Amino acid sequence: MPYLLASWAQQLQQGGGGSGVSKGKTIRTIPHDNANKGATQDNNKNPESDKSKSDKIEKSQLNSMINIIRTQVDDIFRNPPCASTEDESFYRYTLSVEMVIFSGKFSNIYLAHHQDHPEFALVGRVYEPTSKIEPSKSIYMKILRHLGKRHCSIINTWDIFFDSNGRVVIFQEFAIHGNMYEYIKQSNTAIPEVQVNEWVKNVYSGMSFLGDAGVCHRAISPKHVLLTPSAEDADKTVAKLGSFRDSVVYYDPKDNCVRMQPCRPLEKRSHPISIFQAPEVFGDASKEEFDPISADIWSYGATFFFATTRMLPIRYKSNPDDISNTIQKNIETPKMLSAGAKNWFNGLLRGDASCRTTFDKIPTDPWYKSPGGTSNPPPNAKKAEKKV
Repeated sequence: MPYLLASWAQQLQQGGGGSGVSKGKTIRTIPHDNANKGATQDNNKNPESDKSKSDKIEKSQLNSMINIIRTQVDDIFRNPPCASTEDESFYRYTLSVEMVIFSGKFSNIYLAHHQDHPEFALVGRVYEPTSKIEPSKSIYMKILRHLGKRHCSIINTWDIFFDSNGRVVIFQEFAIHGNMYEYIKQSNTAIPEVQVNEWVKNVYSGMSFLGDAGVCHRAISPKHVLLTPSAEDADKTVAKLGSFRDSVVYYDPKDNCVRMQPCRPLEKRSHPISIFQAPEVFGDASKEEFDPISADIWSYGATFFFATTRMLPIRYKSNPDDISNTIQKNIETPKMLSAGAKNWFNGLLRGDASCRTTFDKIPTDPWYKSPGGTSNPPPNAKKAEKKV
């Protein structure tokens, strides 16, 4: 089932049966002229917008979609996200603390295995008490638990445990080829367009599943797109969404609306972690908010634009006077991109969110529908597989 809530929210905003969005603040948009000033749209009104962007859907289909999402959101909040390390199931896992894959300030990642399934390479991420994750309340934990092993384009979460000291252990599948940013860095070149065409479909499928679950990723970037061999063909590399620490539940079942997210301070857009965030994400948090669904679409486009060109669609640090036109010029610059790819990226990366391609329209684009090429493992892939 596609990510229909994008169309639904848009339909409701056009007067199709409700507000569709949370009330109170104004929605920040980035117009084509004088973008730095920003522009706001009143949530309490239903202005006319481009009806060609999204087809209206039948009421029965709308109700069916809402019921599916409502059920998923209820499950996220109802079910406990973690089990105690005292639980018998915890001892079915082996955590190889001498095999450190990542070491950070608040967590470490180790190679792991499940005793009943030794053929699967896993990782165990151990969050220390200093991370201050509350296992029973953390939305991050609840979302991970809900996603579990339910979709092939999302990094599978096997189990989550916590101990009495506040330590949390997450067991997930091991993406043998690392993340897409590492792939690009090791290759020292842009990823061929024909390969990206395959991976955008993988990630779109994962995002569609998230949408049906009422979840927005909110941190899509090359570092959070992980690469691993296909379950059907070990010689083919597929892309999966991972790292859900910033994810939000965008659907509010109580008010039957999309939860708009408060804008982040403008001064934070120059921070390195913000380079794959949509322009409207930054504004006055006390007065402005943004649509997380549309913002994720921009991040999705920016991630794969970077993959094919090793360029960013916009450099916030340079503080351009016209964000929308700057993005458009940057898309037209790369000579390695086909006209079809440029057109696809141009729709996803519109500075004005109201003009951006909606999620349900992404796979209807001719470039997206074109056949992709064969996947090649990243540098040192065979070496990594031998280690596992």
